[in-house]
Amino acid sequence: MDKTLKNEGGQPLVAGIHFRLGGAGLYPTFLSPKEDSKDDDLFSATGVMRYDEKDKVYRIASKGSDLPAGKANAVAPAPAADSTKTDSTATIASADEEVENAFTFNDARGVMTFKGKMNLMNSAPNEYLLSAGSARINIDSSQYRFNTLLAFAFPVPDPINGLISDKLVKTNQEEKNDEAADDDLNRLSDKLLPLIGLQAVETYRVKAQNQHVPLSQASPKLNAMLVLANANLRWSTKYNSFYSTGQLGVSNIMATDINAQMDGFVEIRKTANGDEASIYLESSPEVWVFYDYKPGNSPTALGQLAIVTSEQDINDRLIAGSKNAGKATIEVVPATVDEKTLFVDRYLDQYKTKAKPAPKPKIQPGQKVVKEEKKKDEKKKDKEAEKEGF
Repeated sequence: MDKTLKNEGGQPLVAGIHFRLGGAGLYPTFLSPKEDSKDDDLFSATGVMRYDEKDKVYRIASKGSDLPAGKANAVAPAPAADSTKTDSTATIASADEEVENAFTFNDARGVMTFKGKMNLMNSAPNEYLLSAGSARINIDSSQYRFNTLLAFAFPVPDPINGLISDKLVKTNQEEKNDEAADDDLNRLSDKLLPLIGLQAVETYRVKAQNQHVPLSQASPKLNAMLVLANANLRWSTKYNSFYSTGQLGVSNIMATDINAQMDGFVEIRKTANGDEASIYLESSPEVWVFYDYKPGNSPTALGQLAIVTSEQDINDRLIAGSKNAGKATIEVVPATVDEKTLFVDRYLDQYKTKAKPAPKPKIQPGQKVVKEEKKKDEKKKDKEAEKEGF
């Protein structure tokens, strides 16, 4: 599979998942042309194709060293559907450690799997999101499920990043949010490989074998505004967007190590005006941060990243520093609490990933305030919900 493979009409034949031009949804291909040659790839396979008679799957494979950036190859069979596993896509494993990506297609079952680098958000000419992971696609039901590492690289001023990360770390410690962002080193390594390369991954694995090592130390590419080591995503055909389910494995904000499972949401929307993204994270219901990105209205217009937090001193800094330098590639501006609330309410209404929180009862004079002791039970319920989802 390469650019020279064409049909009788001269159209390139491809295998992968693609975005329709103008934000009109996803569609798969297998040895067929794209609907439009201008459609972006979420994932596209290259390499030598063969049919595995034993597993009844087609494989397209090439060595990672021969792989063009953003392309995929295959060495792994499609994982069996197993709703008891936290993440069935995580079972897509390579038979050769040097293979950076994988692609399989089971025609009889209508199941496509891949792992490798993904183009989840197009912000050209800038690259504001590095993403990699594994996926399982059921062609007949149009179900797209992903386990991903997401590195958001929006150019937020360092003082703002520092204030946000310090507050999240402090509150996580108080709330005992101490479950690791991703404690599966093999799965994490598979996600790192197409982003930072084999040598960097091997170096990181040696250090992280018996102790936690911050991902920001694995590669400068991961010293980014926000790195999520573990995010389970779905695709919504109705809303034309990727959305997260379950807790988010928050790795780091720039060089500050967070390494915690946190409540929150990620949504990447495909629109006619370009790709948009919203991220909500909370250490507790009282301590949170919300990011909302929208592209410029024209090729020369700057995109805009709006931020609001639960902390007024951070919001004041955002308001005071909202004027951007002449060479800025994006406008960083303050958002409002109402915008954050509207996003959370809409997200829960649309995707129903969890129940809406009940309104807080008003405290009557003389009434004792009892702190909730249900955090562990709620986390357990979230984990069970994730298992059912996969």
